[in-house]
Amino acid sequence: MSMQEMAAARWPTLDCKRLLDARWLWCLMAVLLIAGRELSGGFGDLLTSLGDTDDATRLHQIRTLMATGAWFDMTLPRLGGAYPLVSHWSRLIDLPLIILLQIFGLFVSPATAELGVRIAWPMVLLAAFFRLLVRSAEAQGAPAAAWIILFFGLTCMTGLYQFHIGRIDHHNAMMLGSIAGLLALIEVRRRPDTGVLAGALIGLGLSVGYEPLAFVLPALGVAALWAIYDSAWLDGMRRMAVACLATMTAVFVTTVAPWAWLHARCDALSLNMLVLVAGGAAGLSLVQACGRQWSFAMRLAALAGSGAVGLAVYGALDARCLAGPFGQIDPAINAIWLDHVVETVSVFTFYRMNPVAMISFGLLLAAGIGCAAERWRRLRTPETAALLALVVLVAPTGLWMIKLTPYASWFAAFAIALSIADIGPTRQLTALSGQLTAAMFANQWAFAVLATPLAMLGHASAEAMKGNVTIDGSQCMTTPAIRALAPLPKGLFVGSIDFGSYIVALTHHDVLAAPYHRIDRSILENQAILTAEPEDARRRLKRVGADYLMLCMPQSAGETAKLTAAPTAGTGLEARLKAGQTVSYLDPVTLDTTAKDLRVWRIR
Repeated sequence: MSMQEMAAARWPTLDCKRLLDARWLWCLMAVLLIAGRELSGGFGDLLTSLGDTDDATRLHQIRTLMATGAWFDMTLPRLGGAYPLVSHWSRLIDLPLIILLQIFGLFVSPATAELGVRIAWPMVLLAAFFRLLVRSAEAQGAPAAAWIILFFGLTCMTGLYQFHIGRIDHHNAMMLGSIAGLLALIEVRRRPDTGVLAGALIGLGLSVGYEPLAFVLPALGVAALWAIYDSAWLDGMRRMAVACLATMTAVFVTTVAPWAWLHARCDALSLNMLVLVAGGAAGLSLVQACGRQWSFAMRLAALAGSGAVGLAVYGALDARCLAGPFGQIDPAINAIWLDHVVETVSVFTFYRMNPVAMISFGLLLAAGIGCAAERWRRLRTPETAALLALVVLVAPTGLWMIKLTPYASWFAAFAIALSIADIGPTRQLTALSGQLTAAMFANQWAFAVLATPLAMLGHASAEAMKGNVTIDGSQCMTTPAIRALAPLPKGLFVGSIDFGSYIVALTHHDVLAAPYHRIDRSILENQAILTAEPEDARRRLKRVGADYLMLCMPQSAGETAKLTAAPTAGTGLEARLKAGQTVSYLDPVTLDTTAKDLRVWRIR
């Protein structure tokens, strides 16, 4: 062997073609670009805020699990006073977070390890999400769809919100499962085995949380009806339903305590949801196995009958769940808190907070529907019809609740990406030039540029245009402000429920209330204290064992949006304190903080 041959054998050459074909590498590069963009200003936001209340509570939940080792015990004892919060969140998210914490903890301090997890976890999920989007785009469109959907991923502002660094709650995992699962479902007519992937993803998404049910259940219902009409979809749909049921059952068995298997829950994975999914899976399996020669009416009757049995058992286990995920809570908390939660407001209400983002979302949604419709008109395939139906079905939910806006954004972006990938060469432009030009003008960044003058024409406030509008009270929920409470002797805090998660995550104190429907009794008692006359409030404070009262009393300039505040009684305890009156049994506490809006009183 010559010296040249020996050198070549010792030092293998880099296969650039294989490297460029590695879709995972593309996705990782896109995620690194997003992470670099978010961290370009340093770690300031991560150090000054825990994100929203769910991110703070997730930290508390994994710390509790690590401290107790009680896998099946979902009790979070420091939240809720005498009625502690029994979390409805899935352990499916806790496990990988704890694994990451343990790995990082081998090299850095616990606090730094938590910071590392808050950075790494949403990026890991985003990389997996991008890879699934690329897979579906290539399966449903031209080869160029891969890089186009990644470009749209980089620019989809409203879609990326739940994947921001620091987001460790559960919304991003639900998005990954439900969006990628429904997009994979479009392929099952040509590749029935893809139904297994679609079902597993949808099952994982719903096992984590029920937020996507608003569009997942209607989408699956329409798909099932379509499958019994056009039997070419039937095998794939059956595989999807069985895989979804198997996935949810596996998660149920491994994350729910055996002694709670017969307990029906409206807001979390339990036996009633498994029965409901089983009804649909059984109907599709029956039609696929025996009903190939049946008339459409007979197949429809079989599917409807099986689904009706599943729904009847679902209702029999707890009829309150027929009203939705909040069926088991006291409806009195709706007016106090639930009706004012930011994530449940519509796009039109949230417009006051960020008009440019909301207008750009509307333009993205319109473009997505238009592209899906144009692609169906041009190709006339069942798959293009399915994508159009999916985009149209999800669009109203994205306008209805701001927490569903990211879902609608991704479906719209996917439809636009496929249409751009279909662009071929013209007399003036090559295919690549046409695709680049279309991508540059049809993404959400470009729509945001157009949205700015539109927002000005819509008389959006100057502060909103600058992005200076904040939710009323959020200035008191920063990490430095809440940590100023840590030197105080341990005690139970009463106050705005939005403070609860941050106080528990950042200090050694307990709280009476936090923004979680399962502690509805504590929320009602907390509100009763704040709105009661001072003497009645004193008796209530003593009964719950409260040590401190905390309020946010904004005095600084700037525009705020009162999206979460419940009505305050004019002569109640909170109203009197905010009016500057003194209460005999409340002693003001001096805090070492620059957050002057944060006020604390010690209860005698």
